[in-house]
Amino acid sequence: MGLIPHSKVAEIRDRTDIVAVIGEHVQLRRAGVNYLGLCPFHQEKTPSFNVSASKQFFYCFGCQKSGDVIRFLMEREGRSFADVVRDLAARAGIDIPEDEEEARPERRALRLQQESERLRLLKLNALASKYYQAQLASHEKALQYVASRGISDEIRTSFRLGYAPDSWDGLLQVLRQRGVPHELAELGGLLIRREGSTPLPKGAPPTPQTHYDRFRDRVLCPLLLPKTGQQADYDVIAFSGRVLPTDQPRQNEGAKYINSPETPLYRKGQNLYGLHAARDAIRQKRQVVLVEGNFDVLSLHQNGFPNTLAPMGTALTETQVRLLSRIVGEDGHVVLMLDGDRAGRAATMKDISLLMLTATQLSDVAALSQRDIDVRVAKLPDGEDPDTLANRDRAALERCIAKAQPALDYVIDEVLATAESDSLSGRAKMIGRISPLLAALRNETLRELYIGRVASALAVDPKILWRQMQQSSGSMHASSSSPLAQRGEQTTHSMPASRSLDHRSSGAYGTAPSMQHRGTGEAQRSQTRPTQASPTQASELEAGLRNLLGLLADKPELWDRLSDETIKAVAHPLLSELLEEARDLCHSGEIVSVETFVNMCPVELRAQVASAMLVGRFVAAEHPEELLARMSAELRAQAIVREVNDLQRTLSRISRTGEQENRLQILSRIQDLTKLRASLLQNSHPGTPAVAGTAQGDTPR
Repeated sequence: MGLIPHSKVAEIRDRTDIVAVIGEHVQLRRAGVNYLGLCPFHQEKTPSFNVSASKQFFYCFGCQKSGDVIRFLMEREGRSFADVVRDLAARAGIDIPEDEEEARPERRALRLQQESERLRLLKLNALASKYYQAQLASHEKALQYVASRGISDEIRTSFRLGYAPDSWDGLLQVLRQRGVPHELAELGGLLIRREGSTPLPKGAPPTPQTHYDRFRDRVLCPLLLPKTGQQADYDVIAFSGRVLPTDQPRQNEGAKYINSPETPLYRKGQNLYGLHAARDAIRQKRQVVLVEGNFDVLSLHQNGFPNTLAPMGTALTETQVRLLSRIVGEDGHVVLMLDGDRAGRAATMKDISLLMLTATQLSDVAALSQRDIDVRVAKLPDGEDPDTLANRDRAALERCIAKAQPALDYVIDEVLATAESDSLSGRAKMIGRISPLLAALRNETLRELYIGRVASALAVDPKILWRQMQQSSGSMHASSSSPLAQRGEQTTHSMPASRSLDHRSSGAYGTAPSMQHRGTGEAQRSQTRPTQASPTQASELEAGLRNLLGLLADKPELWDRLSDETIKAVAHPLLSELLEEARDLCHSGEIVSVETFVNMCPVELRAQVASAMLVGRFVAAEHPEELLARMSAELRAQAIVREVNDLQRTLSRISRTGEQENRLQILSRIQDLTKLRASLLQNSHPGTPAVAGTAQGDTPR
């Protein structure tokens, strides 16, 4: 598929009701011109999550999550930018144009066929799932096995567990009776064609002579994904089957666990089992507990650990890592909890390496994490696995999770404890295994401490570790000149949790401004901008600046008219710089939306800027250019007052020195500035009350 044009993304966004979409996830109430609710991204008791319908923008004053409707669904559902945009386009009835290759008639026909194929496969899986659930409900032995694993009826129902009977044609007969084409049943991975069988006519239902059931005598765990726009219902995209234990060994039993083959719905390594039931718990706890098997997931959900996931029987893949990074968020962490045997520890080591080495590479269209995933390891007692420990001693499992060790500490301890450190070759192997993980650390101080620890334990020169680490990292991790390395950690300055944007305003809505994503250049500038401290940073923005930001938010066409004099008059040095950058973006043809400007700001300023820009007080302004002129004049007048005050303080310092020439120059400058201030205020709509004073009380505290 080709890239989706920016203009089409903007059209989809503008024709999507952000309040309606977010309202499917959050209970919103009207609060002035905006909507207010409990934030779905962090735990809170007092609503601080604001949604602006006119600006197509959301902002939380508690955790400072923000963005448009696309960003919301990406963060909330852990989906990619393209997936969200295409679903919203379908919801709004908008066709997405493709590139020249994709626009060819034969490619369009293929896409239509694939869409129809996907819907038919989803219906087929739904039919199979209902059949398997009914079989489980009527099969005593299978029910006893599920119960023996500590799985309640509630968990069994919510995860739609089923049972494939010990028959070669159980599901086949159901599909045959329903007239399901044999091609579709094969494509969905539910039936397997018998070798050497006579081919059936196109569209004919399967027969026992030509096909047989893939899943036989197995307890089935379907992989569920939310239906588009329906969080209360789910689609089945694949199945995972665990063979039902028997007293006597059976011939041709097959593997203990088998999954669906790859289909148009399912790709190995791209999904996480249990996510449909764990998403909300993960958002609240900011934690994912990652286990090895599906029954581990079921047992932990059963015993009060609803934030548990599994990688569907595969080693953790980079795609799953990207998914984890989106759902856990910047301030969350992943706890790896695999079986407490040697094989489990080996798997843990592999997954740690993948998580730490790919976390800083994650670059999706909508990358949500700008720092490494916090990876920890929960060490289970010898001989225990998450399933048995959860059912036997929930408190012990909870302690294991609480005491989860930072992943790098775990790796170093394991390597130093198990490797041969007496020989030179043994130490070289250990350095080779540890170096890539050291290279993945962006915190240079922490990296140096770990290097010192490892070098001391192995009795080697730290320079050897540095050299090996640089070879392992290449240009990505070892170089501190990368934008991510330059940026460093940002300290979050949170506003009070209870923040509503129920402001005094005209209450009229205007046309929602286009909400195109930031251009590449602006995004790079935002990433590499260091956090700057300023005297006004921790306090509320001055009234004149709040009004200017509010006007630019409600009338984005005014960004182009922002003068250099007005920008220089802004007292806040960093916001003055950001206003100039945004104005330059507008001159280059980009749309500067509320989302764009808020995301340009460092974290500690976003709450204050969002508060000013989401007021909506100037939406119905009839003469916005005149308002901008008045605000500019008043900001410049305030800047003059500040300069005059500085000059008066200078006069006080030199009064004792007798520097008559300097004194006269300063007095002359004060006189000129005073006249200029009077002229500015006189020419900015004389007789009209000043705008700056209207900002008092516009944000309830």
